[in-house]
This record gives sequence, structure tokens and C-alpha cells, in this order.
Amino acid sequence: MLEHASRYDLPQWTKFPALEGTARAYVGKIDDGILAIEKGTAQCEKIKNLSMRPVFLAALSEAYTAAGRFAKAAKALEDALAIAERTEEP
Repeated sequence: MLEHASRYDLPQWTKFPALEGTARAYVGKIDDGILAIEKGTAQCEKIKNLSMRPVFLAALSEAYTAAGRFAKAAKALEDALAIAERTEEP
């Protein structure tokens, strides 16, 4: 995936660790996953990229839930829904 993203200049796939963080969280490396997703969403914010943000934030919400951080999970999900509504991204 990284090779494809580099070839076709898709920075949201090459420079954002949110996808790797999601994978880490799903295999039980929850704290590592949370840190990577947070870093990826912060990078998205920095360049004002909203593409895939609802997906990343939903994954972050799931990781927070797995870690017992329920208030953060709710906030991440609220943010994901707000962005999806604004951008009409499913």
C-alpha cells in the first residue's frame, strides 16, 4: 500500500500513521495504536486534510473504548460524525 501511495502521490496514505495505528489497536497493541492514530489525525489536521478522517476517528474511538477511555471515545466519535456530515463522506 505504501508503495502504491508513493507512486501516485497520496500523502494521506504515506505520511499518516493512522492506518498502522488502527491495525496495531486491532491486534491488541492498543496504546501503540492510539498514539499512532492520534499522530495521524494531528497530521491530517495540520494540512487540513479531511479525507478519511471520519474513518480514522472512528477507529480511534474504538481503540479508546478498548482502553477504557470512554469520554475520549465519545469525543472522537462526535468529531468523526461532525466531519462526515460536513464533508458528506460516508
